[in-house]
Amino acid sequence: MIIKYFLIVIGYILFFLGLVYIYYPGLILKINSIIKRYLFNDSFVMFHRKKIGLLYILISIIMIYYGIIFFKSETSYKIYQAYKNYCYGKYSKTEKICLEILNVEPNNIKAIEQLALVYFVMGDYKKAKIYCKKFLSKQPENVKIQKILEKCLK
Repeated sequence: MIIKYFLIVIGYILFFLGLVYIYYPGLILKINSIIKRYLFNDSFVMFHRKKIGLLYILISIIMIYYGIIFFKSETSYKIYQAYKNYCYGKYSKTEKICLEILNVEPNNIKAIEQLALVYFVMGDYKKAKIYCKKFLSKQPENVKIQKILEKCLK
């Protein structure tokens, strides 16, 4: 979980650094004068500043992309866990996982559908009705959820 935030933050830092290298060479020289004995010398930086700037930008884009991918894959895994728990009859675990997902992604259609099913099976028709309506507002053609809503309204 921390890795995705780390990748995104490092990605933004590198993106900013890349822009600084390209557009503010004077600032680079000031920064470089502080650390030149350890990392760079002025002639190298000025000669290769655009290459280094583009390299930072490319690395930052890759890190931001992978940070976003980790975020999406984590949600997909949680949805899988929710379905698995639902199939094994562990409804309270399914409910907990889906509510966690909805805290992060309030419009996650799969978590909403799963909660509607869980509440219906658990006999909590009031909550099932709420999630069925929420789901049908996004996917009104879903017959399974329509039938569950009809049964909840009886």
